[in-house]
Amino acid sequence: MHHLHTPLLLRVTTLVAVTLLSLAPGCDSGSDPMVESDASSASLCQRYGGAANVGGVVADYVVPELLGDCRVQSRFAALGEAGQTHLVQCLQIQVQEVFGCDGVQYAGATDANGGACRSMTAAHAGLGISDGDFDAVIEDIVAGMQAAGVAQADIDAVAPTVLGLRDPIVEVSSDALTEATCTP
Repeated sequence: MHHLHTPLLLRVTTLVAVTLLSLAPGCDSGSDPMVESDASSASLCQRYGGAANVGGVVADYVVPELLGDCRVQSRFAALGEAGQTHLVQCLQIQVQEVFGCDGVQYAGATDANGGACRSMTAAHAGLGISDGDFDAVIEDIVAGMQAAGVAQADIDAVAPTVLGLRDPIVEVSSDALTEATCTP
């Protein structure tokens, strides 16, 4: 079993301040990306404007962080355009479920072309993903959410679910990055 690294927990707690939801496609560019309601009983999804806004955060903020990070970008670039589209759509569904969007369930979901969204174990099997790779992706997710204006308390609320994906994803117990393309 993999354990959360204390420095990662501190980074996630620190970073998980303002991150996972923003403008839905087609919204007025002058509008506030994070429109939160005062209803404390509202789901995170409702507080951030619904499933479309939550999906927009993934596509417009989280994915660009992943694709722009030399520590992990080669894994995503290797998917090609169709694979990246599938990944984005399945990740949107997964985050929408985590944010409590009504009627959204990742298990059994498909992308717009009918491609199945696989379990984390199936999707990452044989990729040799390390703890270091996983930590880098978590940092990118948090950075994307923060850039989108997700409140720290809300990032903190979903962090246990996201960090709980370590065991199904990580195959190499090492802080080393397995496919980083960064140059010193």
